[in-house]
Amino acid sequence: MHTCQNPPQQDSPESEVTKEQFKKYYFQYATPDSGWTADYWNKFYEHEQGKKYFFRRPETPECVSMTIVSDASQHRLVFLTEDAFDFPETSENTSTDT
Repeated sequence: MHTCQNPPQQDSPESEVTKEQFKKYYFQYATPDSGWTADYWNKFYEHEQGKKYFFRRPETPECVSMTIVSDASQHRLVFLTEDAFDFPETSENTSTDT
């Protein structure tokens, strides 16, 4: 798994951005099948106040899957590789008992 959020590099630092900039990045990096829609933005982010927003450009072309990590005071755009959610198969999830 590769999270694409390595320690900041000089050419790709994470920076605090305004809510409007965060919104711009949200829609710029959202993909049609990602679930990051205008309805989702409006429901969870549009009317929030007093939060901090952070952004760092994806570090490699393989970092194509956007997600948002949030806590009580801030939101961060995080980029993952496609295989970030490929979990190794174990005997528990491959059992063919009948």
